[in-house]
Amino acid sequence: TEHVVGVHPVHGGSGDPSPFTAYGTLQGIKACLNKKYGHTDCGKISFAIQGLGHVGFNLAKLLHREGAKLFVTDINSDIVQQVVDEMAAEAVPVEDIYDVEAKVFSPCALGGVINDNTLPRLKCKIVAGAANNQLETEQHGTELEARGILYAPDYALNAGGLINVAIELQGYDRDRAYRMTDQIYHSIEDIFKIAERDGIPSWQAADRLAEERISQMSKAKMPYFPDTADRLGGRNN
Repeated sequence: TEHVVGVHPVHGGSGDPSPFTAYGTLQGIKACLNKKYGHTDCGKISFAIQGLGHVGFNLAKLLHREGAKLFVTDINSDIVQQVVDEMAAEAVPVEDIYDVEAKVFSPCALGGVINDNTLPRLKCKIVAGAANNQLETEQHGTELEARGILYAPDYALNAGGLINVAIELQGYDRDRAYRMTDQIYHSIEDIFKIAERDGIPSWQAADRLAEERISQMSKAKMPYFPDTADRLGGRNN
C-alpha cells in the first residue's frame, strides 16, 4: 500500500528509520557543543546515554566512532555488555545515570526523565537525546536553563527518522535523506538563536520556530501536490 512508510527496502521502502534518528540526534548534539563550547568535536566530550534500544545503540556507535567517552545504561544487561565490549563504554546502574559527571546527558528511552527528582542530580552541561517528551513539564525545561544546562528540544533533535520515511513519498533516495537530516544541526542552531533573540527558554523557542515555519508555508502561493505516479516510486507492493 502507498499509505505506509518505513517498509522493508525489498519493497521499495527505507527500512528501519532508527539509524537516521540517531544520525540526526548526533547532528543536533554537535550544534549544542558548538553553542556551549565553540567546537563540534565529540572526541573531547563525555556522554551519558540512557537507553540502548535501536536509536540509543546507533547513537552510541556514532559517538564511539567520533572518539567520545561513553557511560551507558539500559534495563537489558546483555546490550549494555555489548556496548561495553565493542565501544569501550562504562556501564552505569539504571538509577545512577543521572549522577554521572558527563558533559552531555542523552535520554534515549522513556519520556518524563527530567523531573523534580532527577533534575537536581544532573551533573551535565547539555541535555540532548532522542527520547520523546523528556521534560515532565515545560517548567523543567525552564529550570534546566536556570541551572546553566543547555537543552535541545527532543522533537527537533529526533526528527531524522521521520525525515527519512517522509522521503519515501517522493521515491526513496538515501543520499537525500542524509542531506536533509544534516539540516537538524541548523534547526537546533535556529532554536538557540530564537531563544536569545526573544529571551525565552529553548523549549519555547522550538515551538516558536515551528510556528514561524508553518506560517511561512501557509503563505506559499503554490501548494505541493505530488503526482500519484511519482509517490513511493519503485515500491514493489
